[in-house]
Amino acid sequence: GVVNGYVWLEHISKMINSYSLTDNSYVFLLNEEGILCGHPDSTRVFKENWTRDDNVPKEINLVANEMVNGNTGSKVLKENGVYNCYTYQQIGNTKLSLCVVSPVSELYQIAINMLVFLIITIVIFTIVCVTFSVLMVSNMIYPIKWMEEQMYRFSKGMMSVMDKKIKYRNTKEMSAFYRAVT
Repeated sequence: GVVNGYVWLEHISKMINSYSLTDNSYVFLLNEEGILCGHPDSTRVFKENWTRDDNVPKEINLVANEMVNGNTGSKVLKENGVYNCYTYQQIGNTKLSLCVVSPVSELYQIAINMLVFLIITIVIFTIVCVTFSVLMVSNMIYPIKWMEEQMYRFSKGMMSVMDKKIKYRNTKEMSAFYRAVT
């Protein structure tokens, strides 16, 4: 079967205008002819063709042509002294393409925050692993220390077994040692 439906472009425009990746990012929408169908500045919607208008900067015109051709990509362009990242993709099987424009400096800040989070996570994980390892090793060498103490006592002539709360009876070697000295 086939399902057909309509979505008002005004609704889509409201949705994309509410989206923000960073503080100063925005989203715009182009149709198959390069006409601006959605933009935060509603006075420009349906009045500008970004693939044909002469007042559109050459770099943005290149991005618009990529969008109209149904391509997916990302380009960094300098506008008014600010580097912006244009990330664009065609929307499904429609003739519309969506582009998110974000200042590169704000994108770097997001990446730096993620890196800091990753480093903190690695440090915490390392501390937990080292602590766990130290506790495991101390439990593993406890019977060996007990044997050392017993040997020292035996060398001094004290032949009684010093009973400590260790699980030496649960291991084959330690239980054999315990039976041998008692």
